[in-house]
Amino acid sequence: MKRLFLIFCGFFFAACSARDVSERFCLLVAPNTYILNFGYNSARMNADAEREITDVAQSLKPDQHIELYGNIAYAGVPQVQLDLAFARLQAVAGVLMDAGVKSRQIYLNMQPETPRIGLDAPVSIKDERHQIFMEIR
Repeated sequence: MKRLFLIFCGFFFAACSARDVSERFCLLVAPNTYILNFGYNSARMNADAEREITDVAQSLKPDQHIELYGNIAYAGVPQVQLDLAFARLQAVAGVLMDAGVKSRQIYLNMQPETPRIGLDAPVSIKDERHQIFMEIR
């Protein structure tokens, strides 16, 4: 199921550019699947972003859990990219726990970013996708 989710995300991103999905912090892309957009080289969220995550957390049922997938960028210093992806995961998990989600309901996953080519390739490093995928199961 995890592979199907990742394949879906690949097809979704092939269909739309980073600028299309960056208008909102929390974007619903499929039932129970969200993309959380972050700024370049940042793990900080504004009040609107925290409110959107809190709304998702409040709709969570006690028997459900949330899986967060952090992307490790392929460009740049590997340890820095790993630390940044983990900081983003921690930021989202912190907001979820502040909203009442128990830590045992949150799963953190790291995955390498897939290089983009062709028309979807980034023009500059700031065009890279800085996102966390959130899936409710």
